[in-house]
Amino acid sequence: MSDPLDELRDLAPPVDARPELLEQLRNDLMTIIERDAHSKTEQLDELQPRRAKRKWAIPIAAALVACTGAAAYALSLSSSDSTSVECPTGIYDAVTGDPVVDCSNEWRRSYNSEPPAMVAYDNGSGGVTVLLADDPVPEGYTPVGPGQFQNSSIIEFEASLDDYGTGLSSGCYDEPAAREIIQADLDRLGLAAWTITADSSRLPDGADLCAVAIVVPDAQQVQVIGLSNDAVGTDPYARFAANLNDQLEAECVGIDEAATVTRTLGDSTDIRINGAIIEVTEEAGVLVINTVEDPAATCTQADVNVGGRVEVILRGPKS
Repeated sequence: MSDPLDELRDLAPPVDARPELLEQLRNDLMTIIERDAHSKTEQLDELQPRRAKRKWAIPIAAALVACTGAAAYALSLSSSDSTSVECPTGIYDAVTGDPVVDCSNEWRRSYNSEPPAMVAYDNGSGGVTVLLADDPVPEGYTPVGPGQFQNSSIIEFEASLDDYGTGLSSGCYDEPAAREIIQADLDRLGLAAWTITADSSRLPDGADLCAVAIVVPDAQQVQVIGLSNDAVGTDPYARFAANLNDQLEAECVGIDEAATVTRTLGDSTDIRINGAIIEVTEEAGVLVINTVEDPAATCTQADVNVGGRVEVILRGPKS
């Protein structure tokens, strides 16, 4: 299946688009989300970690701006607010905000060797692409320079929303509960200017429709919608995430100790799908641990995101 974010970029209407084009973008987005959700049933037959639901980062956003008593729609395409990165080894969720660092870590996992020199680019489509330093640069690519480029607060915000331990992926939530989870993350990360809206035609009820967040960085907005999801509440990876969260809350440790806790828990966790056992270990290629140092933090917190693998991001003080 193609990456929905790439499809969203292809759906971008031109600048100064008419309101009806913006509505078409929204409708196309919902088609992509629903199709991705239906595919999860098929994934139950595969021996791979699966995602019960995911948040959606939209690099192409319709920002509603009050202008002389009227509504004016503006479009922006900001690669620095993107939350994924295209690396020489594949496309991944951004972790640190430094695309070269993130891609270098993925290179080490893929090839078990030190990575060659890489350069990060704004790819001109609202995303970030990292190429090997000696690769030809496609037309329209602009180098972004070394160091952090992507917004680390937005990266952490989306990872927290998608966390299987305490985020929207940890259960089936109705609109009020989803708003509470989202607002707590906005407050924690200092995103005071952001607002939360809800699609009145698809309000989550916490039963038949579970809350999903559409994150629109350009508009500083999160929209809550309801999406059918029969797997919520039964996902074995949610139990792993909850256990990890409980252990890290009980033990206030730095990121290195937290990584050890995560590996130990993975070693002792057997996840069964259709009678087969999946080992949640790095050796099996299922468990991925990323660490992000936060000198201001007292204890380490974890965000567990399940896609083609169990990805754990540990943010906290150095051990």
